[in-house]
Amino acid sequence: MPQPEGRVCTRCKNYKPFVFFSLERKGKFGHAAQCKACRNGWHQNHFLNLTPEQRALHNERSKMQMRQLRAKRNLL
Repeated sequence: MPQPEGRVCTRCKNYKPFVFFSLERKGKFGHAAQCKACRNGWHQNHFLNLTPEQRALHNERSKMQMRQLRAKRNLL
């Protein structure tokens, strides 16, 4: 069975070649369901609408995840 050359974005509903989709192991055909443009637009809109409390919580979680990742790398 031949591999397809692209897919339909679940957000904008346009068919696009795979180069417009991020790689994602869990995704169908190894690519994300949303194109990069739609995903980036959603992220920008989402983070601009965060309250200061939500933003502080997000930043703290990100810092904690980075600390855990660095600790894990040092153990290997």
